[in-house]
Amino acid sequence: MIQITVERQKLTEAIINVTIEGHAEAADPGEDVVCSAVSAISFCLFNAIEEILHVSLELESFEEEGGYLSFSMPIITDATLMDQVQLLLAAMVSSLRQIAEAYSDYVRITVN
Repeated sequence: MIQITVERQKLTEAIINVTIEGHAEAADPGEDVVCSAVSAISFCLFNAIEEILHVSLELESFEEEGGYLSFSMPIITDATLMDQVQLLLAAMVSSLRQIAEAYSDYVRITVN
């Protein structure tokens, strides 16, 4: 099962951390479309934030330990840039939530 945890800052509700752990195990390795979808959404949005907005997120990723990806927001003082990053992160969470709803036996999402 893939467990996705989204942490929001209490005062502003800004997304400050996303952690994705585990594997869906919906099919054999290399054929698991659920795992592939979660990975593609996560890495595409992570890369978009870095390449388009030039914001470096703090990243930890360990495939050999059962699948683990975690990224955290740096401190951003530019309000417009922060809004842009938050929009992309919200799009990612929305897409991951849709995957979790469609494949609830394989993916769970928790927003704190």
